[in-house]
Amino acid sequence: MAELRTEEEQIAAIKNWWSENGTGVLSAIAAALLIIFGWKFYQSSVIESKTEASALYEQLLSANASSGPNPIATTGIDFFASQLKERFGDTEYGVYAALFMAKDAIEKGELDAAIAELEWVKQQTTDGRLIDVTNSRLARVLADQGKADEALGLLVANEQEFESQFLEIKGDILLRQGQEAEAIDAYNAAYNLVKESPQQQPLLLVKLASLGVSHDSH
Repeated sequence: MAELRTEEEQIAAIKNWWSENGTGVLSAIAAALLIIFGWKFYQSSVIESKTEASALYEQLLSANASSGPNPIATTGIDFFASQLKERFGDTEYGVYAALFMAKDAIEKGELDAAIAELEWVKQQTTDGRLIDVTNSRLARVLADQGKADEALGLLVANEQEFESQFLEIKGDILLRQGQEAEAIDAYNAAYNLVKESPQQQPLLLVKLASLGVSHDSH
């Protein structure tokens, strides 16, 4: 570009450049502003959504803590849990709400409804620990329906901390099936995993003792 010698030439050059490039520059600025404000709006929406979900979950916990035989509190649990699942089903709050709904269904004897909620939870999460919690509950419900083989098939822990619990549930199911020797094996295997943790031993020891098996708990 030739050297500009006068102020008028500089102004003329700027005007010429702007006439050729101004529209593109304004479009780029507008696009950048749209991205910035769009992102801020998205972040604000996410924060507001999480805040609302958190508030609903707190109300659910409060209703659950005061439920007992109170039908009003029970209705509150149903309402808050269903709201969380319907509106925030893709968040951890929706998943926990479904677990509450499954628990409520089990207490009402509505086992098919409980299974539906627990299966829904498993479809929503990849958290191994949460899947183990869900499978432990699902196995007990299926066993109550007489589906022992299906229940036993779920008792493969993703997380090591659940291995003893799964073996104990396996023992419970086998015992109900009249398979006492197999149940004892499962209980013993569960005990061997927790024998160094006294707080986890008592119920297992009671179950084994009732089957004529004694362990030194110390």
